Amino acid sequence: MSNKERRLTCIVCPKGCDLLVEFDEAGEIKNITGHTCPRGKNYAYAECTAPVRTVTTTVRCDDGAVVAVKTSAPIPKSMVF
Repeated sequence: MSNKERRLTCIVCPKGCDLLVEFDEAGEIKNITGHTCPRGKNYAYAECTAPVRTVTTTVRCDDGAVVAVKTSAPIPKSMVF
């Protein structure tokens, strides 16, 4: 695999298609292959251009209790630390 391609496993449906995203010299997406449905192609495009994640964690309250929390919507991956 060269630095002008990226391999992904689609997580949108249970099929788990092996995706290959190819980039041109400018770093723009040239081709996406391996998807068996449009959702896989859309996932690969989004993951390579603006990846997002849903964050789940726990937070300790002032009274010492621990509660589970989750973002209400996916956030940019660059904001997850």
